[in-house]
Amino acid sequence: MAGAAIALFTWGMFTWSVNPPIQSWLIELAPVNSGLLLSLNASAIYLGAGLSGVFGGIVINTAGILNLPPLAALLAVGSITMLVLAARRRRRQRDTVDVALPELAAEAA
Repeated sequence: MAGAAIALFTWGMFTWSVNPPIQSWLIELAPVNSGLLLSLNASAIYLGAGLSGVFGGIVINTAGILNLPPLAALLAVGSITMLVLAARRRRRQRDTVDVALPELAAEAA
């Protein structure tokens, strides 16, 4: 019982700790349209949660219950890969802006 409680607490902590940084990032991307972006983000989260049961049921019916965890792990790895690629792209764009700003300031002076 204690192990299950610890596992569920840890799972919940990691699951819901992702939302605030994503929401902050969306607000930074388009401050004027942040309300729309945040509502679309919430809708995507709920759509994903709703469809997870549908796709899980399809996998169980077609491939069996033992294939569900490996497929879920594969999807999680794909999601993490996309997150890392997006972070790299954002970092590269930020570094480009940081390099360009001093040059522009020197040209203006």
